[in-house]
Amino acid sequence: MKIKKFVANSMPEAMSMVKKELGNNAVILYTKNVKKRGLTHLFKSKSAVEVVAALDQVASSPEPLNAFPMPEQEPVQPTKRPEQPVFERKAYPTQLSDKQEPKTVNPQVMPSPWTSPLPVEIKGLHDRLIREGLPSERVNQLVQTLLKAWFTSEDALSEGELKQLLRQALLEQLAPIPFKEVDDQTKVITLVGPTGVGKTTTAAKLASKLVLEQNKKVAFITTDTYRIAAVEQLKTYAKILNIPVKVAYTHDEFQEAIIALKDVDLIIVDTAGRNYQQQTYIGEMERLLGDVQAMKSYLVLSATAKTEDIERIAQLFSGFALSGYIFTKLDETLSMGSVINVILSNHLGAAYLTTGQNVPDDIIKAEKSTIVNQLIEGVWRG
Repeated sequence: MKIKKFVANSMPEAMSMVKKELGNNAVILYTKNVKKRGLTHLFKSKSAVEVVAALDQVASSPEPLNAFPMPEQEPVQPTKRPEQPVFERKAYPTQLSDKQEPKTVNPQVMPSPWTSPLPVEIKGLHDRLIREGLPSERVNQLVQTLLKAWFTSEDALSEGELKQLLRQALLEQLAPIPFKEVDDQTKVITLVGPTGVGKTTTAAKLASKLVLEQNKKVAFITTDTYRIAAVEQLKTYAKILNIPVKVAYTHDEFQEAIIALKDVDLIIVDTAGRNYQQQTYIGEMERLLGDVQAMKSYLVLSATAKTEDIERIAQLFSGFALSGYIFTKLDETLSMGSVINVILSNHLGAAYLTTGQNVPDDIIKAEKSTIVNQLIEGVWRG
């Protein structure tokens, strides 16, 4: 794709320049009004029109290969325009004819003209975001934002400006999704999730934080009767914190434990880590826990897991009335793509992040900025 900027006194003049140099198959990427440069502007300001146009050198092929395809969208009705355009400037392609002025395209369904390499800096970010674990459709959305800024900027964007644009775009995507830690109205929380993600250690960290920092009365219930070591580990933490712990093998025992611990501020339930690729285990857990008033469930996931694995586990637990995620092992990875993707895909926020093995220190309230900043750090290291 050949891309060129034209500056003229008027739009018709600019279109003539585009057609003369690039031909009738050119596409308009954006237009804007600018102040005409040169010595004359020191004495008298004169406006001009700036047009960035491109020639797709494979446009005549019957089925052009799109190197960076955007997600499929509904076709745009040519007679309709959005009541509130997303972007003030139009940066979207349209083919020119001899008597045709540029027409606008709904920015939410922009076709992708990128049939040849992107600008080097944007291409590098595209590839690194893919390596970070973000799906291609999300990466393409971010690339659109970066390209708009790239082609509408007077000067080349610096590394710092690209970082800030990427950070802002990610935070805007996460903005509608609430991140909430455990509140005072919650009486029981259940930690669920696959084996090996650190549920028992997370339960101990959270209990320590509440006991030592907030002087809360906390208790443990464990249903992880498949591993003797897990029960003993939780009993050790309970002894250190001087808090009660109950072991429940059945639904009735679980209900009895809840009643016995009714005077504490919060009960933390540690569940068994099983192979939750099989829906059977989730059904067993639901029957064991039953319906406890004021109970919230949190899905514990390792930030080191692949995007596909995290998404599959989240889908298996989608009927579990989850209140949020707890992401562990952030100290073992900079790749936050899988974390951001599962949050956006399921519109469910995070409550806590764990950042190491130390109890009680390595647990923090989940913040969107923390996750985004770690992703960006990973992108620029990549």
